[in-house]
Amino acid sequence: MGKIFEDIFQGAYYEAYQLLPEEEKRKLLILALQDTHVGLFTDWCMRQLCKIGCGDAQDVLRRYGSRIDPETFSSQDCVECFSMANEAWAKIAGELISYREISSPDHQVWAIIGELIFWAKRQDDANLRAGFRSSVTNCCVSHRLCQMCSGKLAEAIRG
Repeated sequence: MGKIFEDIFQGAYYEAYQLLPEEEKRKLLILALQDTHVGLFTDWCMRQLCKIGCGDAQDVLRRYGSRIDPETFSSQDCVECFSMANEAWAKIAGELISYREISSPDHQVWAIIGELIFWAKRQDDANLRAGFRSSVTNCCVSHRLCQMCSGKLAEAIRG
């Protein structure tokens, strides 16, 4: 997949990719997203997969939606993949993605953000009928987030 972005090939790989049927694109993107770390263009692959549909990519969504990698070279791409995975998961699954590690306040906040994204993007009939429940859940999750962040905010202001 990386050759799509190489100027030397003058778009030949991208043109070939564009000519693939959607099912073949999905398989190729799922294969490209098997790495456990966010790398160059991982966010592009995730975005393309989300556009096509992620119904058969649960393992990919769980992997990228279950943790923010503090060792990644691009925290922005990691956050984008985390957000896209949780948003896509909300459309295909009935339960949250379990955040893998809650060893620090930062990871605890990211786990809550994943919950907020999940509940905000739910689109099933039961959730639409129970909008109140969803609002209450979002309120409770938001409250937990505010409680956790208040100490960090005070630290940053003092800092």
